[in-house]
Amino acid sequence: GQTRYLRGLVTFYEGKDIEAKFKDLDAFGWRAKVPPETAEARERRQARVSERRAGLQIICHRGASEFAHENTLEAYRATFELGADGNEIDIRETKDGVLVCFHDDILDLILAAYGDVSDYTWNELSRFGFRRPGPFAEHTRIPTLAEVFALHRQYAGLMHLDIKRRGLDRKIADLLNQFDMWEHVMIAPTDNGAAIVKDARYDPLRYKTELYSDHRDVD
Repeated sequence: GQTRYLRGLVTFYEGKDIEAKFKDLDAFGWRAKVPPETAEARERRQARVSERRAGLQIICHRGASEFAHENTLEAYRATFELGADGNEIDIRETKDGVLVCFHDDILDLILAAYGDVSDYTWNELSRFGFRRPGPFAEHTRIPTLAEVFALHRQYAGLMHLDIKRRGLDRKIADLLNQFDMWEHVMIAPTDNGAAIVKDARYDPLRYKTELYSDHRDVD
């Protein structure tokens, strides 16, 4: 009974300069298109977000990373399927300006690649596999922030935005506008997130405690 939207582009190409072809395809702007949402779905989503904000929120660090690779759509989705309220996500930008979710300053600890996220285009980055991909094996990859927003909109999930580099906050705020998801943001950094935290629609929530994987909790 649910509707699923696939964000992508089907094309055929024969030749040697595949990167140039990717650039041509990106010029269509298909990545930036926001999946449609009916007025009824929007009303239900906002009601559920208000519910989550009013109660005790459980937020998973980089997603439910015991069940799928951290900072992937699979880990974020597992958060909601296990009954939690939202995710802490790490945001960086590729060489060609695509916002993605990845924690580390360097790639090689987690990804079968070397350097920084900003050293590669999105198309290059998406072809690198994880060194320890977990249960979803080769099917899991670094997600774009737009994909992560779409998932959180679908589940009416809360988001802790951890912006890893300066200069990304305006683009993230623009994406929040496009998805109409300001109420989903529970916290953002004051140093790298000025365009978000200074916006009148930003309404942060306060953490109560942190529960670590060894079952320690810290107030």
